[in-house]
Order: sequence, then C-alpha cells, then structure tokens
Amino acid sequence: MSPPDKDQSFQARIGLIISMVGGPGVLAQKSKLSRRVIDKYRSGESDPSRERLICMARAADVSVGWLACGEGSMRPPTNGSFSNLRIRSNGTLSETTGRMASYSVASLLRRH
Repeated sequence: MSPPDKDQSFQARIGLIISMVGGPGVLAQKSKLSRRVIDKYRSGESDPSRERLICMARAADVSVGWLACGEGSMRPPTNGSFSNLRIRSNGTLSETTGRMASYSVASLLRRH
C-alpha cells in the first residue's frame, strides 16, 4: 500500500485529468469506464488496474507513468498518442514497431 501522501497525489492527478477532459462524466465516457469508478479513483476509495489506468491515460492524452506515479512528462511519448502501444501479457508495454518500451507498467506501479 502506498503512503498517504502518494495516494493523495494520485488523487490530485485524477482530479487534474478530470478537469482537463471536461468533467468526470467525460472521462468516464472517453475511457469507457463508469462514472462511479472514476469517482472512486478520485476519492481514493479504489485504485485502478493497469488496464483501467491505461484507458484513463489514453482518454486524457497523458502518459501512463505520470498518471500512475507522477514520474516523467505529463504528456505521452512519441507522437502524443498511445495508439502505437500495446500491453503484453507479462505487463510490459511494446510499441507496434516491435521495440520494447523503456519501462513496464507493472514496475511503475510496484514502486509506489
């Protein structure tokens, strides 16, 4: 479990992306998650799975690493889109070009 200050910063990042996209309902629609789930993440009542974290990052056009742990640039790498990234069964990201991304989502989440 993360220390309380880490949880609060994650909640702040969720709140920020909610504002960026135009509200919790818009984030829910764009990420294909329920409004209730978004509210639970914002309040700290629940933590997202990797898949859901990626859905929210894509919906808000922010980097997964930044959303998960506040590390790196807020904006995603490469062309500003996650369309070229895929999650492998081992939890690592790969680009459609076949190159491995420089980090795994699982390792980012485990650190915090």
